[in-house]
Amino acid sequence: MLSASPRYIEEFGIPKRGADLAHHRCIVFTAPGRDRWPFRTADGSMEHVEVAATFASDSLQCILQLALEGGGIARLADFLVADSIRAGTLVQLLVGQHVAERTSVFAVFAPGTQRIPKMRVFLDFLVERFQHQPWRLGGH
Repeated sequence: MLSASPRYIEEFGIPKRGADLAHHRCIVFTAPGRDRWPFRTADGSMEHVEVAATFASDSLQCILQLALEGGGIARLADFLVADSIRAGTLVQLLVGQHVAERTSVFAVFAPGTQRIPKMRVFLDFLVERFQHQPWRLGGH
């Protein structure tokens, strides 16, 4: 999900399409391919817009905090930004154009520990929690 703070939007405006990001401050996660953001075009096809990072980090929390402080447009998972969007401290951008990519969630544990009752309960909780996606915003 693409989002920026109201302060950023007031100063730099709202991009109308993916290509407009060339004229905006973008905050990018430092992983291969994370500087190419996917968008649906007016004719329904897909395009990937390469954004120039004003700031890049391998910390999602750092990217979120910088976006909240008005540092630029961030592309973060729904569960990281949903509360801020609901609170109005971030504004969702390019709704209907930006294409969210599915991200896997993994639970890592020592072999054999999934049979321990406490671990089984915790793993079941994670499956239940992520299955319903309570952080999702409407329209996705």
